[in-house]
Amino acid sequence: MIKLFVSDLDGTMFHQGQLFEHDVEALKTLLDRGVLLCFASGRLDYEIVKIMESLEGNFHRISMNGTYIYSNDGEALLDATFHPSIIDKVYEMISHDKFLIYVADNSTYYIEEKTDLVKEIEKNSSMNAVELKTLKTDLGKSI
Repeated sequence: MIKLFVSDLDGTMFHQGQLFEHDVEALKTLLDRGVLLCFASGRLDYEIVKIMESLEGNFHRISMNGTYIYSNDGEALLDATFHPSIIDKVYEMISHDKFLIYVADNSTYYIEEKTDLVKEIEKNSSMNAVELKTLKTDLGKSI
């Protein structure tokens, strides 16, 4: 007997911004049979909640690739963020690379500057970051 069904979202259950009808029907069948459901994703938590709401159900959820874990009643089971005392060091270690640096909490992506490249990425995805010039100094304090 299946007691828990866990699925990734993007490319597994969620395709081009939607759930296929046959997936929705299968998930509702599992719910009707008393199976607990869980979505696991690299997405922010609110994005998973939005998808759950479209299914009219409360699922367990794992967001940000395991950084946050919530039970189906919304209880926070894990918050595996960096301790404020090491955030500056981690940020300093990665800021010398020539990569886009996004920082995220469970509800928002942040970036120091929305360059043309960042704007192009956001135009072609569902990702939308908050530009925050004071990002480095706000880490571990308000973020």
